[in-house]
Amino acid sequence: MKKIRQVFTEALNPINKIATSIIKKLNYVESHIIIKAKDYTSIKEYLNDTCSYHSNAYNELPPDMQNQVAEQVYDRIHKVLGFNSNITEEADDLEGKIYDFLRANGGIMYPLELSAKKLADAIRNKPQQ
Repeated sequence: MKKIRQVFTEALNPINKIATSIIKKLNYVESHIIIKAKDYTSIKEYLNDTCSYHSNAYNELPPDMQNQVAEQVYDRIHKVLGFNSNITEEADDLEGKIYDFLRANGGIMYPLELSAKKLADAIRNKPQQ
């Protein structure tokens, strides 16, 4: 019950509603620029301009609430579309881990090096669903 109440209060919060509507209106290029930013302060002005372009309600908010909306847009884009550096580090060693697993467990795919490489490439390039 507590989780349902939390979801409803987040959904009814005007800051969340405005941030969600802005995120829905972002195009690929805008999202990509936001993802490439290292931190919020480096892209603060761009986010402010983008949010004001996509939402008239954003322009009517006081400056402190505008900052909250822009931070929320930044956080959600990075949370949903951004990739952690840990994932990329693990993906680099993926081929070696697969090869070690196949060698240890008596894999039936030969040659092991080629099979491990193909499997790692397939996993890395698998489209997100």
